[in-house]
Amino acid sequence: MKEKLKPIKKCENCMELYHCRKDRINTSRFCSTKCLTSFISKARPRNKSQNKILKNCEECMAQYSVWPTNKESRFCSRVCFNQFKENKSSASRVKKECDNCGRSYLCRSDKIKSSRFCNISCKGSAISRANQKIIHDKWQNESRQETLDIMSKSFEKFFKSGDDNQCWEWMGHKKSKLPYGGFVFRGKSLIASRVSYMLYIGKIPEGKIVLHNCDNPSCVNPSHLRVGTYLDNQIDKLTRGRGKVEKLNIEQVTEIKKLLKTKIPDRRIAMQYNVSPTTIGRIKKEKLWSWVKV
Repeated sequence: MKEKLKPIKKCENCMELYHCRKDRINTSRFCSTKCLTSFISKARPRNKSQNKILKNCEECMAQYSVWPTNKESRFCSRVCFNQFKENKSSASRVKKECDNCGRSYLCRSDKIKSSRFCNISCKGSAISRANQKIIHDKWQNESRQETLDIMSKSFEKFFKSGDDNQCWEWMGHKKSKLPYGGFVFRGKSLIASRVSYMLYIGKIPEGKIVLHNCDNPSCVNPSHLRVGTYLDNQIDKLTRGRGKVEKLNIEQVTEIKKLLKTKIPDRRIAMQYNVSPTTIGRIKKEKLWSWVKV
């Protein structure tokens, strides 16, 4: 068998010939690791004009010298570093109470004054709570008009105002499972039409809701808004043909609520008015027709 001949190259450090592998003929430059380190030390000579700095070891207190580039050094050897770690881990522990969660934890005796929290998450929670308190205190000191001015600047970014006869379509996100516009202000989720009425018309009376004259739930034009009751909303819903057709009317619901106060079973009432027992149960729990009072 013919012997495989290795290519010969010339070392860039010692200038001697050496054999190298075929797949490394383009990358190989030195005959040995010793030549490589020698070449690097020649190419990057240490600046002899820099004087070493004298430092004291934090463990054995012995004096040792380091180069200026390594001025953050704290120990003279690895042995001293390992000894320092052992002493640190075996330091006496003292029980303290966490300032955030109140749970007792062990802290080092040399950090009894500075330690306040049992872990990093408690520290972050306490800092965020303190920041939130500062912000909320600032909000409480604001007058109503100042709050409304700040709200209006943010609110007006989500619609384009036009003529009073035209609808001002809300371009922000919609409330979940509802066609109404949603507006988030200082962590609170609000309905856009209510915010529009509050900003441009006035305060909404207690127990009232905001209704649309234009029958467009995403409209925030204040001239298309008015206040009313839940009964007004249901009447608008039936007259304009919105939503599903109701099987019951106000008189029937009033009679059902009177029957529910007796001992008549829900199923018999449901059969009498041709509705499901679930509907009667929802009326009983005031999840349906809650605005009808007996």
